[in-house]
Amino acid sequence: MTIAKTLLTTCTLLLCTVASAQEILSLEDCMKMAVEKNIDVKIAENNLISARTDKTAAFMNHLPNLNANIDYSWYTGTFFDTRNSAFVSNTTGSSDPRITSGIVLFQGFNNKYNRLNATASLEAARFAAQDAKLSAQVTITGLYLSVLTSRENMKVSQERMELFEKQAERALKRAEIGVENKQNYYNFKSQLANEQLNFIQQQNAYERNKLLLLQALQVENPDEYDFAPIEVSEELLEADFGEFSTLVDGIIAHSPSLRRSQMAHQAAKYSFRQAQSAFFPTLTFGAGIYSSYSTNGIRNSDGETEDADFQKQLDFNKGFGRGFNLSIPIFNRWQNRSATQRAKVAMFNAELEEKRAYNNVVNLTQQAFLDLQTAIASYEASVESLESFQQAYEYSASSWEAGQLDFYTYFESLNNKNTAELQLVNAQYTIILRKRIFDLYLSQQ
Repeated sequence: MTIAKTLLTTCTLLLCTVASAQEILSLEDCMKMAVEKNIDVKIAENNLISARTDKTAAFMNHLPNLNANIDYSWYTGTFFDTRNSAFVSNTTGSSDPRITSGIVLFQGFNNKYNRLNATASLEAARFAAQDAKLSAQVTITGLYLSVLTSRENMKVSQERMELFEKQAERALKRAEIGVENKQNYYNFKSQLANEQLNFIQQQNAYERNKLLLLQALQVENPDEYDFAPIEVSEELLEADFGEFSTLVDGIIAHSPSLRRSQMAHQAAKYSFRQAQSAFFPTLTFGAGIYSSYSTNGIRNSDGETEDADFQKQLDFNKGFGRGFNLSIPIFNRWQNRSATQRAKVAMFNAELEEKRAYNNVVNLTQQAFLDLQTAIASYEASVESLESFQQAYEYSASSWEAGQLDFYTYFESLNNKNTAELQLVNAQYTIILRKRIFDLYLSQQ
């Protein structure tokens, strides 16, 4: 058995043996697995949870606070015990339980802008999570179609090896019976050797692309998976997205990365206004219920000291207080000014990030649209050229079999046919890839 047959038989048996125990994954299966396991997606979802918490906390800042405090302490020495209005000289235990509440009436609209900032940040986090999922799906789509393309290239190379092997055997038999010399035999053997090397290169490219896809899917046992082909149909190859301006407008309206940067810019504006609020006075209102206890007892209304228990003292010493507090910032070592400057720079940077995101969306759409148009033109040309090259090859093959054509003309005809086949396959998968990516972007809500 020749080297080519041995190589083909070994590859076929290996593929059949592995495929029998493998799970076949479709493109939809891969995208679902990628979204579930992608680390960037998980981080974005965790950030979304944190942003929801921040928004809730920002809304709660508008509500008053309510606190209950109780303590117990000991003091040894001579001092005036305010709880029973007497000088004492002993070890005294005391407690001052209280319930207090306070609310911010005005703080330069700090709570308002903090709430708006949190709301915009939540939207930015939501779009960031959506963008992470979209990026994972787009990456997997590209890797998946790279696997299919390299597999088709390997298939064409394998067919060429089989053909060269048969033609070499035919040329050898004809040379042995004296119909022709061995020049054609050696020509086919040399082309077979070149194609064997090309097959190995195509196989390595296929295995590399397959490994990249499996790594992106983060599967534990890569050998247990293989990928289903995509049935190419005229419906699948239809890619009418209208005018470029319409396509760009649709993608801009649905792009999660652009919308995330827009909401981040809005959040930065609110953060800047929040930083400015630190220059305004703060007005708060507070109220509380207070009481006290002392081991020295209490002084009743008759001016006599009673050895009252804890509950009785709390009832007797109970009081209520309320009041307003106005705090005016005068000088705090430029802390407010520095915070405002940082917030202002962050706002300007967020505006630039929004512009960059817009430019990226437009540029990527332009490139993808151009690639799609080029692939469509290449596909249409490949269909026509493949038909012509196929007919030319069939004629050349029959002429070669009849001994009416030289080797080099036959070989050129074969190369033209195979080149047209590869161009057709690459154009088909490029159309499918770009169409799929455009569908993913346009489907975002």
